[in-house]
Amino acid sequence: MPGRRILAGVRVLDITQIVAGPVCTRMLADLGANVVKVDAPGRDGDEGPRRSAGPAAQNSGKRSIVVDLKRPEGLAVAKKLAQAADVLVQNYRPGALEALGLGYEQLRALNPRLIYTTISGFGDNTSFARRGAFGATAHAEAGWLWVQQQAQGGDQPLRAGRHGSRHRDRDERLYGRPRGALRPGPHGRRPGDQRDPHGQPACFPR
Repeated sequence: MPGRRILAGVRVLDITQIVAGPVCTRMLADLGANVVKVDAPGRDGDEGPRRSAGPAAQNSGKRSIVVDLKRPEGLAVAKKLAQAADVLVQNYRPGALEALGLGYEQLRALNPRLIYTTISGFGDNTSFARRGAFGATAHAEAGWLWVQQQAQGGDQPLRAGRHGSRHRDRDERLYGRPRGALRPGPHGRRPGDQRDPHGQPACFPR
């Protein structure tokens, strides 16, 4: 891409998994951000990263580092990366990173200007907050499986061919949260901000 890309010079720490988070940060990388993806170590003695996020296409344009966040030395590496980052993107269940010492308040103490962005299926303060949220979860909650069943005239709920909700999740975070975080002015996020925990969740609030 010729010329300077709009996010050139922005440092993003990517602590995401599955689809919505990795694709969101991949798009930030496409826009010029310097994205460092934190990968979990391999299993069963495998020294390579465990790409729980899926295809390599979701992580193209990023740099990658294998870090075991459950070990003190791995946690120290993650905190050092957070100190140098402008933006952190994570999509673990609420409370998961806080338990590791990588929550918003914990990292803000190390890097007051860090913008901490969270992707959540059901929001941070709802009765479903700690539930996992995947495409099929959203389809079932919304009744979309039943709609597909009725359209096909079948006797069982039918999964849609495209996981629309997880892409909506990704797009909301790309065009809603990160863009808002990086855009200056009264509607943008300021350095040191956290995504509004009462903001619209990607799937369904309860």
